Amino acid sequence: MMIAPSHELEWQALLLGATIRNYVKGEYNLYFCIEDTQLPQLAQSTRNFIRQLGGTIRTISNRGVFNPEYKIGNKVIASTLEYPEDRIVFLDSDTIFVRSVDISELCRGEIAVQEVFFPLWTRNVGQNGVWDQLYGRYSIDQDRLKRLRDRSGHTFPYFNAGLVSFDKKTGFAQEWLRISREIDADSTITQKRPWLDQIALSLAAMRVSDDTALVKNTINIRPRRRRAHDIVLAHYTNLVFLRSSGLARAADFAVRRVLKCRSFEHFLYQVLKGANEAGRTPDNKNYPFAKVMGERNTGTNLIESTIRRNFRARPLITSPEGATLRNLMNEITAGIPEHPLAWRDLLHEYSMDTQFGWKHARPDIPRFRKNANWDYTVFILTYKHPAFWLKSMFKRPYNPFQKQKAERLRDFMTRDFALTDRDCLPYDFIGTPLAIYQEKLRGYLELAQAAPERTLIFSYEDIIRKQESFLLALSGHFQQSREKLEFLSNAAKSEDRSTLTTADYVRKYSDKNIFAGFTSQDLAIYKQQIDDELFAQLAQVTVDLDKIPVAPDLPTGSMTLTPVPQAGNEAAPLEQPPRKFSLSSLWAASRK
Repeated sequence: MMIAPSHELEWQALLLGATIRNYVKGEYNLYFCIEDTQLPQLAQSTRNFIRQLGGTIRTISNRGVFNPEYKIGNKVIASTLEYPEDRIVFLDSDTIFVRSVDISELCRGEIAVQEVFFPLWTRNVGQNGVWDQLYGRYSIDQDRLKRLRDRSGHTFPYFNAGLVSFDKKTGFAQEWLRISREIDADSTITQKRPWLDQIALSLAAMRVSDDTALVKNTINIRPRRRRAHDIVLAHYTNLVFLRSSGLARAADFAVRRVLKCRSFEHFLYQVLKGANEAGRTPDNKNYPFAKVMGERNTGTNLIESTIRRNFRARPLITSPEGATLRNLMNEITAGIPEHPLAWRDLLHEYSMDTQFGWKHARPDIPRFRKNANWDYTVFILTYKHPAFWLKSMFKRPYNPFQKQKAERLRDFMTRDFALTDRDCLPYDFIGTPLAIYQEKLRGYLELAQAAPERTLIFSYEDIIRKQESFLLALSGHFQQSREKLEFLSNAAKSEDRSTLTTADYVRKYSDKNIFAGFTSQDLAIYKQQIDDELFAQLAQVTVDLDKIPVAPDLPTGSMTLTPVPQAGNEAAPLEQPPRKFSLSSLWAASRK
């Protein structure tokens, strides 16, 4: 039994199904559970794969079950459906089997679970005292609790809800849902999400059965320092980790053998392409993905955070959600070069097929066109005025090859800037910081030509100074997730937030400050290196935020807008924002 949410996790559920058929021995039936509201949008390619797997689609309704909505609770709801089998095994979609196992190994005792060795809710949130309160509330038998403590070795038995196996006769599913809802509604128990399902899991298990067994510690394990050769069921979370941990070999073997695909990449492309086309062809207001690109120090993090806060589109990033790049690299131990920069280059390569790679790279148009999300992504490109950018890079060069910071701006401007593979520049390309910056901007022009209706180019200075217009420009391409659009209260970098505010940034990036800090020698070098024609071309495709209409009396940073009209309303949605260079005064000043 697997939750298969429409679009994002379809390929994960199908991949799990393929590895089950390939590696799990015994007699069983496969059920793919999906929200009833998403069933009409389920791709035909996904339905075909489910048919190949001999699976059955079941629908669930989560309306009114948890308030507010709790997506992780779908697994709890799915467990309460009526099934003809006496034994139910639930598996999270982001897991795969990587070697053979008998189904009986997943069906130990009346209830089988996998313990969590580092329970985050208990340890990080500091909720130890709440457990005794919960044990008392739900009348947990102390002898039963002691036996489970002895098996798990923990004072507070705590289990991973990514694998739950139970006999239907125990009534576990109904008890799991009831306790989950009651704890969720209890305001005295704090910070229970996203761990609510796991908090209720051990309580429900002890309430209904004295025969709760632990599966082997090779099942439902996330490969970290542990080698993959002793893992049976692996928890990989996302595509980047699947590829970088070596698990992709097992995935490739399963889809070739069971689904008759040419390769895992072929399988992935079919699923993602089908999901994008299954009644979800985007109009001008319904693109599901945003890819933000810009050289370092051009506001890419600011734009990604703004999209997450205001719109339903998902920014495509190379770093896995829920884990920093540093943590990911620490977890990868097998087959990866020792130099950490090589790891980052590999991360870029692994993410090209679905996330378009590193956001600071030069766009690779041929590779982008092969991406299954190509037709369903809005590319948001950002750049700073070159003088502002040079000063930012001089202050924060973000170059791991050059540990010694240049003492003077002119030294920084004339020194070759070291490159990595993920910069996506020719192997023999050598240049100063401004030469590299301009070469990447030429790639932005190429991307604007390749996808003119889905490429928005903004100047960072305009975004900071004209926040309301910037938000409205984005709302012409993405569905709003909130009624009132909001710009970030502080647009400063994290290391500057204690001393700088968004208002400070507005003043910092005014016309009069373009060459503040430049000496006459710095300015002479700058004029020698600048490509006037490039920036003239860039001016023609930059979104002119002056032409985006906004309410007249809105204070900067506290925006109140009516919802953008949806299809069927009298007002037409905002069309493609007009494109014209909006920093003409800045550029003219830079040439004086």
